[in-house]
Amino acid sequence: MWGWLRRKLGLFDLFATLEHLNRQVAHALTRPPPPPPPAFVCVLIEGKDEHERPLTAGTSGLLSEGSLCLAVQCMVPLHDVRVTVFCDLQRVSVQGIFCGVHYLAACVGECPVAYVAAWLPGVLIRVPCALR
Repeated sequence: MWGWLRRKLGLFDLFATLEHLNRQVAHALTRPPPPPPPAFVCVLIEGKDEHERPLTAGTSGLLSEGSLCLAVQCMVPLHDVRVTVFCDLQRVSVQGIFCGVHYLAACVGECPVAYVAAWLPGVLIRVPCALR
Protein backbone atom coordinates (compact mmCIF):
# COMPACT_ATOMS: atom_id res chain seq x y z
CA MET A 1 0.00 0.00 0.00
CA TRP A 2 2.74 2.48 0.87
CA GLY A 3 4.54 1.76 -2.41
CA TRP A 4 1.44 2.71 -4.38
CA LEU A 5 1.05 5.90 -2.34
CA ARG A 6 4.69 6.88 -2.87
CA ARG A 7 4.45 6.37 -6.62
CA LYS A 8 1.10 8.11 -6.77
CA LEU A 9 2.39 11.22 -5.00
CA GLY A 10 5.67 11.31 -6.96
CA LEU A 11 7.74 10.78 -3.83
CA PHE A 12 9.18 7.41 -4.80
CA ASP A 13 12.52 8.88 -5.95
CA LEU A 14 12.76 10.99 -2.82
CA PHE A 15 12.19 8.00 -0.51
CA ALA A 16 14.70 5.89 -2.48
CA THR A 17 17.29 8.65 -2.21
CA LEU A 18 16.69 9.05 1.54
CA GLU A 19 16.98 5.29 2.10
CA HIS A 20 20.23 5.20 0.10
CA LEU A 21 21.59 8.15 2.10
CA ASN A 22 20.59 6.43 5.34
CA ARG A 23 22.55 3.29 4.33
CA GLN A 24 25.63 5.39 3.47
CA VAL A 25 25.54 7.22 6.81
CA ALA A 26 25.15 3.96 8.72
CA HIS A 27 28.14 2.51 6.84
CA ALA A 28 30.25 5.63 7.52
CA LEU A 29 29.49 5.44 11.24
CA THR A 30 30.67 1.82 11.50
CA ARG A 31 34.13 2.20 9.92
CA PRO A 32 37.09 3.56 11.93
CA PRO A 33 38.18 7.18 11.43
CA PRO A 34 41.11 7.78 9.06
CA PRO A 35 44.54 8.33 10.63
CA PRO A 36 45.56 11.98 11.11
CA PRO A 37 47.74 13.47 8.39
CA PRO A 38 51.44 13.93 9.16
CA ALA A 39 52.45 17.18 10.83
CA PHE A 40 54.17 19.75 8.58
CA VAL A 41 57.22 21.62 9.93
CA CYS A 42 58.88 24.52 8.10
CA VAL A 43 62.03 26.47 9.07
CA LEU A 44 62.52 29.94 7.57
CA ILE A 45 65.85 31.73 8.01
CA GLU A 46 66.21 35.42 7.18
CA GLY A 47 69.45 37.40 7.35
CA LYS A 48 71.66 39.98 5.66
CA ASP A 49 74.91 39.51 3.76
CA GLU A 50 77.97 41.77 3.92
CA HIS A 51 76.35 44.23 1.47
CA GLU A 52 73.20 44.48 3.68
CA ARG A 53 71.09 42.63 1.11
CA PRO A 54 68.35 40.48 2.63
CA LEU A 55 68.73 36.76 2.01
CA THR A 56 66.52 33.81 2.97
CA ALA A 57 67.01 30.10 3.39
CA GLY A 58 64.77 27.36 4.62
CA THR A 59 63.74 23.75 4.75
CA SER A 60 60.63 21.76 5.56
CA GLY A 61 59.51 18.23 6.29
CA LEU A 62 56.65 15.96 7.29
CA LEU A 63 56.65 14.48 10.77
CA SER A 64 54.52 11.33 10.83
CA GLU A 65 56.07 9.36 13.69
CA GLY A 66 59.18 9.56 15.85
CA SER A 67 61.30 12.66 15.45
CA LEU A 68 62.71 14.87 12.72
CA CYS A 69 65.77 17.13 12.67
CA LEU A 70 65.71 19.89 10.06
CA ALA A 71 69.14 21.35 9.23
CA VAL A 72 70.29 24.21 6.99
CA GLN A 73 73.84 25.29 6.11
CA CYS A 74 74.69 28.67 4.59
CA MET A 75 77.11 29.26 1.72
CA VAL A 76 77.88 32.92 2.47
CA PRO A 77 78.32 34.62 5.85
CA LEU A 78 75.13 36.24 7.17
CA HIS A 79 74.46 38.54 10.10
CA ASP A 80 71.32 39.61 11.98
CA VAL A 81 69.76 36.21 11.31
CA ARG A 82 66.24 35.32 12.44
CA VAL A 83 65.13 31.67 12.54
CA THR A 84 61.36 31.05 12.52
CA VAL A 85 59.75 27.62 12.87
CA PHE A 86 56.24 27.19 11.48
CA CYS A 87 54.29 24.14 12.70
CA ASP A 88 51.23 23.04 14.62
CA LEU A 89 52.46 23.42 18.21
CA GLN A 90 49.57 21.31 19.51
CA ARG A 91 50.95 18.30 17.62
CA VAL A 92 54.68 19.10 17.34
CA SER A 93 57.23 19.74 20.08
CA VAL A 94 60.14 21.92 18.95
CA GLN A 95 62.99 20.70 21.15
CA GLY A 96 65.26 23.65 20.43
CA ILE A 97 66.96 25.78 17.80
CA PHE A 98 70.72 25.24 17.49
CA CYS A 99 73.40 27.15 15.59
CA GLY A 100 76.39 24.79 15.48
CA VAL A 101 76.69 23.47 19.04
CA HIS A 102 75.08 26.56 20.59
CA TYR A 103 71.49 26.48 21.84
CA LEU A 104 69.55 29.58 20.85
CA ALA A 105 66.92 30.87 23.25
CA ALA A 106 63.65 30.74 21.34
CA CYS A 107 60.69 33.02 21.95
CA VAL A 108 57.71 30.66 21.83
CA GLY A 109 54.55 32.46 20.83
CA GLU A 110 52.62 31.80 17.66
CA CYS A 111 55.88 30.42 16.19
CA PRO A 112 59.23 29.63 17.84
CA VAL A 113 61.71 32.38 16.83
CA ALA A 114 65.44 32.67 17.55
CA TYR A 115 68.10 35.23 16.63
CA VAL A 116 71.75 34.73 15.61
CA ALA A 117 74.25 37.61 15.40
CA ALA A 118 76.43 35.90 12.75
CA TRP A 119 75.98 32.70 10.74
CA LEU A 120 79.16 31.53 9.05
CA PRO A 121 79.53 29.10 6.13
CA GLY A 122 79.76 25.48 7.18
CA VAL A 123 77.77 26.00 10.40
CA LEU A 124 74.46 24.14 10.63
CA ILE A 125 71.27 25.61 12.02
CA ARG A 126 69.35 22.61 13.37
CA VAL A 127 65.77 22.34 14.58
CA PRO A 128 64.94 18.96 16.18
CA CYS A 129 61.20 18.22 16.39
CA ALA A 130 59.07 15.38 17.73
CA LEU A 131 55.40 14.53 17.89
CA ARG A 132 53.66 15.28 21.18
